Amino acid sequence: MRCRSRTWRRRRLEITKKQDRLIAQLEDVDADTEFSRRLRARFGELEAERRAKVQELADLEAHRPGRDQQVDLLDRVPMLQMRLADLPEALQ
Repeated sequence: MRCRSRTWRRRRLEITKKQDRLIAQLEDVDADTEFSRRLRARFGELEAERRAKVQELADLEAHRPGRDQQVDLLDRVPMLQMRLADLPEALQ
């Protein structure tokens, strides 16, 4: 879960950096050129992707399992060890 959160945060940061670079390029370009129109379109695409990642991260964090659920998983580990001991030696 944490790995996915870091991945989403890192991707969101990459998108923001790309947008910043595009804005810097737009400042020096005539607004009526094809280049300018394409830069604006690309910026819009990146903004949509960035917003989607922000929402995905919020959804991920909202559905993060509580500590009680994680402890329940740890309680099951000893049961697994007991079951492994019951297996034939060749399978252990």
